[in-house]
Amino acid sequence: ILESFYQSDFRWFFGGINRLKAEDYLKFDANVNGAYLIRACEKKDSNYCLSLKSFKNDDHTWVYKHYLILQNERKTQFWIKGAKE
Repeated sequence: ILESFYQSDFRWFFGGINRLKAEDYLKFDANVNGAYLIRACEKKDSNYCLSLKSFKNDDHTWVYKHYLILQNERKTQFWIKGAKE
């Protein structure tokens, strides 16, 4: 599936960029609260990461969160590690 992402035109998929580069992209003014991107995880083969831009009201600052996206062996189902039902 990863190979098909690289060959496709998904605007939200950024390939093999690292966490800091993901934050650089999300810092653009055009990216509002809740903006996100999916990237290949730099530490775990064949997994993905969700990078998210969020506004922290308490401090009036932007925060950037990163979540590991896991998949089953057949690579047909995906879920976010630690996500609540």
